[in-house]
Amino acid sequence: MNGFFKSGFSLIELVIALVILGLLAAITVPTLRTFLAKDDRKTFLTELNSVVSNALETAILSDKMSRVVFDLVNKKVFVEEQSGKKLPGGKLDFVPITERYVQNQFDWSKINFEIKNFYIDTKDEMILSVGQIRKEKVWFYILPDATAQPVILNIIDLNENLSQSESQFSLVLNPFSVQFKMYEKL
Repeated sequence: MNGFFKSGFSLIELVIALVILGLLAAITVPTLRTFLAKDDRKTFLTELNSVVSNALETAILSDKMSRVVFDLVNKKVFVEEQSGKKLPGGKLDFVPITERYVQNQFDWSKINFEIKNFYIDTKDEMILSVGQIRKEKVWFYILPDATAQPVILNIIDLNENLSQSESQFSLVLNPFSVQFKMYEKL
């Protein structure tokens, strides 16, 4: 060799390699972002279905209504059971279930979700009454005959990496199977 050909990479070869790596990263990063958001959603759905299943079991075994309560301020979901007493005004009294070995509550404060609509029997429970600043608690009932009120939750994932269409999803409670199913906007 006369010294004209040198081993190694030329500048143009390095630039082309960097462009190819950039294209691959541009394709894979949004896909990974969507997968991570879906993991939080699946965890939320699994935890919620576990609590609802235990509320259903409690309602059937005790032959009393169960109430699944969403504490929107503290971002918790928990189960209450009908106590058999009536409050003044004729309303039924409910007490929290305190069994230690059953999942009767879960905390979703670490997941950055906001419940936009909470439909129970086609009525949006998130609509504020006169003088209310925000809703603190919303609940639905599970009956001892193994049915529940029809519920639809419209949720916004506040993860900053998601587009508006990717951030919206719904959970729909089947009143007969008493399980939530997720529907995502395409």
